[in-house]
Amino acid sequence: MLISKIKGTMTAWMKSRMKNLVAQPSKVEYREERFGNIAQKKGYITWPQLLEALELQIEEAVEGRTRFISEILCDLQFITKLELRDVLESMDNGTA
Repeated sequence: MLISKIKGTMTAWMKSRMKNLVAQPSKVEYREERFGNIAQKKGYITWPQLLEALELQIEEAVEGRTRFISEILCDLQFITKLELRDVLESMDNGTA
């Protein structure tokens, strides 16, 4: 019971924290847009899907596993390989 309560609190905290992080981009983000933001702007994913993927990325990082958000979005079947390629090309070309 206590573990599920802690997990629920952590999940709510992570969602709140991610919202704050995304709402206030760092200086680096002004120069280069993030993969998830571009994928959302292109209509490939929704905001809730991006938050779910980011939450999973954080959980895995806590466990010592690091993955790109694009890999997680593909594994969750939120984005196709073709869409992934399009976003990466946009990032490379600066046409996002």
